[in-house]
Amino acid sequence: MMHLLKQYAESSDLASAPGYSAVNIRYVIAFTRDGTFASIAEIGEGKRGRRVPGCPQFSLSELKAMGSGSRHFLVDSLDVIGLLTSKPDQLADEKLTAKHGGFIRLLREASDATPATGLIADGLETSLEQIREELRGLKAKPTDKATVAIEKDGRIEWLIQDDSWRPWYESLRSLIAEKRSAKSSKKAKLEPAKMRCLLTGDLVVPVATHSKIKGLSDVGGHTSGDVLASFKQEAFQHFGLKQAANSAMSDDAMTLYVTALNKLITNAVKVGEVKVLYWFVDDSEDRIEPVVDPFACLFEGFQSQQETNSDEVEFENDIQEDAAIKLKRRRHGAEASAKDLIDLIREGGDKKALQDGRYVALSIAANTTRVVIREVRQGRFEDLSRSLDRWQKDLRIRRLNGNPLPMQKLDRLVTATLRDRQTGENYDNWIAPAAVTYAALWNAALMPVESDDSKHEESISDDAKRTAEQNLLKATAIKAQQRLVLSMLNGEVADALDDKSPTMRQRRSAYYARISLLKLYLARTPGSQVMDDLNDASDNNAYNAGRVLAVFQHIQTLSSGEPKASFLDRYYAAASTTPYQVLPKICNIALKHLKRIQPQVLRDELTELLAAIHGQIDPEVKSFEALELDDQFQFQLGFFQQQSHLPNKNTVRRVRTDAGYMVRSKVEATIANILHGVQDELADLAIAISYEPPFVEVDGEKVTSDYTGKPKPIKADWVVQSGKSDRVLVVEHFGMRDLQQYTDRMNAKLSGYAKCGVLHVQSTNASADELRSASALLVTSDEEDFPEFERLKERFTFAIQNL
Repeated sequence: MMHLLKQYAESSDLASAPGYSAVNIRYVIAFTRDGTFASIAEIGEGKRGRRVPGCPQFSLSELKAMGSGSRHFLVDSLDVIGLLTSKPDQLADEKLTAKHGGFIRLLREASDATPATGLIADGLETSLEQIREELRGLKAKPTDKATVAIEKDGRIEWLIQDDSWRPWYESLRSLIAEKRSAKSSKKAKLEPAKMRCLLTGDLVVPVATHSKIKGLSDVGGHTSGDVLASFKQEAFQHFGLKQAANSAMSDDAMTLYVTALNKLITNAVKVGEVKVLYWFVDDSEDRIEPVVDPFACLFEGFQSQQETNSDEVEFENDIQEDAAIKLKRRRHGAEASAKDLIDLIREGGDKKALQDGRYVALSIAANTTRVVIREVRQGRFEDLSRSLDRWQKDLRIRRLNGNPLPMQKLDRLVTATLRDRQTGENYDNWIAPAAVTYAALWNAALMPVESDDSKHEESISDDAKRTAEQNLLKATAIKAQQRLVLSMLNGEVADALDDKSPTMRQRRSAYYARISLLKLYLARTPGSQVMDDLNDASDNNAYNAGRVLAVFQHIQTLSSGEPKASFLDRYYAAASTTPYQVLPKICNIALKHLKRIQPQVLRDELTELLAAIHGQIDPEVKSFEALELDDQFQFQLGFFQQQSHLPNKNTVRRVRTDAGYMVRSKVEATIANILHGVQDELADLAIAISYEPPFVEVDGEKVTSDYTGKPKPIKADWVVQSGKSDRVLVVEHFGMRDLQQYTDRMNAKLSGYAKCGVLHVQSTNASADELRSASALLVTSDEEDFPEFERLKERFTFAIQNL
């Protein structure tokens, strides 16, 4: 692991000389050229401030050798620089006052080399109270890091960027080293001679102690930092070696790995009780930045363009997250779809990452001031991309309105297995039980995808890993199932299904996450039938039983509005375990409700739907038979997926096209199939087809209709885009011209298109001048176009070729 950190540090130019390290600086305290306090500036973003490399920082052993009250030079915490305390009326104690004096003393000692440091020392002593008041106004914390600067001609010049003090600083460190050497000469017999550095292999005098790793306080660490290699206790010392000689490293090598870890931790992502650090390298061990970061989809969740558009239809709300789990990185390309990763890399010319790229991921935590490396993962970049592509596919479901659901964050999936967090409840206490779930999903996401060759070559250990993974996923699915049943009983799912409920967004987000976890487990269970959307050809009895209950509940709602005691409230828990015993009991009630539903066409559709689903349930199934766990998950999935395919008075998208999406009628399905057939025939034009987009845009302006008296954006049936043109083809089907209201609306639409310069292509005889001058093209159809399918196809082909 150490050599990986060394490679990262060297490829990222993080190598720092001993006595220097990167520090997160949040404030700059500026003084004028005569030493008068001028201003305080807050820098960077967020609480961390800006990470500044090359800051002078003594090691712990150097500070001890310098004596009581010794501090760092130019950069330190605000309690040391300004005697800032946590409470305004609190006075600095003797220890803190001594540290402040040590900081001032170094500034004065450096003034011969850099006169500005002496002026700043004077300014700190004369303006200390004013500096504290301004810091309190900025709500600064005593632990925030700051540096000092001089204001010249309206510019702020940081002293750490002035090299004039460096020779003095190096001389001081040499004196400290001599002092330490003289002090230890009496113990020379006990001290180790030169040893081989474990990181570089060079013959070196090992550093006595290692610097601290910071940023692990939220995963078991100490706020002041933790040590990776520490041998203070005799139980960890061997062969008479003292302290860090048991893990021999030079000062330079130690600084290298500490700097690398501290840098990586600033961008780490918390996963349960550990933090995950990762980076990418190529085969020559140079660091690379791929066009697309596969890990981003796991921690941040991301979506395709189709899914982005669907967000305009339904808002997807993630639960409110604490700062402790807010994502630390937003790399470019994070909104691409996981299934497109490999294509995006190739199209972006990022062949180096694809062919030679590797990833390194460390899981790190701390235990009573000691850093603990939980896991080290390495692998090919392309394999990682394929693993996360599979992860997305296995989790993928559709929203309750039938639109694609963006890939969900790891945190959203994990928290969906927990009880609701109470107001004011400590986040760490609430999330603590989810540590095993985090580990299960993390391992599942990175599990290598089996190839045909690997199936034959898989070792016993690999097979054991996959079995262990499946067992962990099953435990996670059980937690999700338990939360689902409980949410059914307490009305959370009812709120999720109700668009008017004030808690719909939060409940729906949790509902999606729990269903996704069930689907993930089933997708990785050999022999399970599972699809992203409704599988109306499934022969799984439990799945179809869930569909039946969804239809029964829908019938009751259509008939009674919002019943006080619905089928879900009274029967769901029992139906999810013994459906063949429960469903027949409520069938008669549902059929009575069905008789009251109007209009007749809706009643007929519901009757046909029930008959179709019932016909897929094995008549030999035993009524008293309880479902196994996997079938209970199938029941939940069937109930959920049927929701977006329930007919109602304003039935939308109830007929499936050959392309896989739902449309409003069989006629529209026929049109869609013709359109997609043309798309396949004209593949070289890179045609994209969008069904019922929220608006039509021509020349950068939305096309509007004044049918209601006020201009409103037109929502077309289809919009077709060619990859070789900026113009679009609009497709409209007008199927009810016998209704006056419908005809008026149709004419208003046509008028709106004409005002925007859209050419109505009614035949293949349109002139070249008309086609060339049009802002967009329009093809319409009505009942007379059927069954003249070929003529409709000719118009589509003609229009697309002339975009």
